[in-house]
Amino acid sequence: MTSLGGPRRIAVLAGLFLAAVGMAIYAVRPVDSASIGPDAAAPVIEFQRLLAGQQVEGHLTQTSKPLLDVVYGPIFQLSGDWRPVAWSAILAFGLAVVLATVLAERVGGLASGAFAAAAFTLSPILLVDLSLAYAVTWMTLFLLIAGLAVTAARPRYGLAGIALMLAALARPEALAVVAVAGVVLVLAAIWSAARHQPGPARGAWLVLLGALAVPILMAHDQLLFGDALFWSKTALQNSEGKAVRGLLEMIRWVGLHILGEAALLPLAAVAGWLLVTRRQWGLAVGLVGVTLGIAALFVIIGARGTIVSTRYLVPIDLGLLFASAIGVSALDAPAMRHWFARRVRPGVAHWALPVVGGLLVALAIAPIEPLDTTARASIATQLRLHANARRALSEIAAQLGQVRSWRGLPPSQNISSHPAVIVPTALRAQAVAQLGLPLTDVAYSYPTFLNPTAGRPGPGTLIYHDRRNDRPAGPRDKLLEISRPTTIGPYRYVPILADPAAGIWVIRVEDAASP
Repeated sequence: MTSLGGPRRIAVLAGLFLAAVGMAIYAVRPVDSASIGPDAAAPVIEFQRLLAGQQVEGHLTQTSKPLLDVVYGPIFQLSGDWRPVAWSAILAFGLAVVLATVLAERVGGLASGAFAAAAFTLSPILLVDLSLAYAVTWMTLFLLIAGLAVTAARPRYGLAGIALMLAALARPEALAVVAVAGVVLVLAAIWSAARHQPGPARGAWLVLLGALAVPILMAHDQLLFGDALFWSKTALQNSEGKAVRGLLEMIRWVGLHILGEAALLPLAAVAGWLLVTRRQWGLAVGLVGVTLGIAALFVIIGARGTIVSTRYLVPIDLGLLFASAIGVSALDAPAMRHWFARRVRPGVAHWALPVVGGLLVALAIAPIEPLDTTARASIATQLRLHANARRALSEIAAQLGQVRSWRGLPPSQNISSHPAVIVPTALRAQAVAQLGLPLTDVAYSYPTFLNPTAGRPGPGTLIYHDRRNDRPAGPRDKLLEISRPTTIGPYRYVPILADPAAGIWVIRVEDAASP
């Protein structure tokens, strides 16, 4: 293995951080507007209610992520703007790329570091996640910190445990890593005792500090929802009435998903062998937890009746990607470097061959966002949606006038039959936080709340319709695509904002008899 040290190393890592941040800015362009998904907006609502010392007054469908509460909540509270929230996620992405590179290089040398640098900077998974400011980036960042802690010359298991806790507070499935670590430690202790040999290092048990995420999640949800286990039920509740997979079907589905990463699997398998032979037990257990542990978790919860989407499995993909970076070190053959050194300057041969080799392997087999048309289309769609949302929600804010405050409202699971605003489903949490409305006063664009010919909603409601956000537009949606006041059913619909080119309309509902 080869490595890079001294001031040159610092300069390279600083350049990598800037390159990763630059790639993220180019991908998500958080300048005029910010692309924020519902799982990034919901923590802002939760933070506001925590500050007010009250429970959430309406129904949220997002799983609790307390880490995002304390990161995104204060940022939005101070700025009143989603762009600083997006920028915080971009900085976390840049740091995650650097830490992935450092950890891979520490264990596998320059070839592994180069592979990780290219693969994580150009990862379609991370960039799509970033286009919504979601939590995979944050979870990845803290898992990498845990990896660096357990692979240090003097392992810092306590730091690793705290990092695992923070990863689980970003995405609870990271608890699978803690669970795998706990099982391995118990089995190792039993095996050692049976053979009358020293067991795991006493400090190694500190990685189980990651389990502190459970009481924190419970306290968080008890305060906000009056249910300490809300975080463990949300996905199941969202799956009610929908078709789910059984146990065998879940095993098959998750297995096929992993096989879909066929280009990475050989290097990931080599990585497992290398980590064992190099006695990097902590990192080996962590990678097993991120891949097989999380896979087993989703097989279990999916078989119990929860819909598991492909998006849930992205930590497994990132685990395989990082494992592949370690596996690349097996290709860094000393004989090849010696052959190259006889033909160029020895100093160049020391670093150029493994770096170029690692980069080429990454570009050849790792998923790359510029070549992933699905990822690029997803990001482009999100950018357009949220550019539209910035215009529409600003117009709605100007039209609302005096609104009912959410402060002091009792908990409720019902949306008002006369909502103040109806918005596309994916924008409800963002609208609640940005407009300062109660959750009960902001409705989804479902037929339950939006059916013009049936007289829903009533006068005074503002409707935001977006062709891209509101499903493929049907007859009900087409009724809203108007450029002049139009009577539909018993009410008159008055366009406040109409931009057919962008595909957005903001409409005020009035009594047909009003002047």
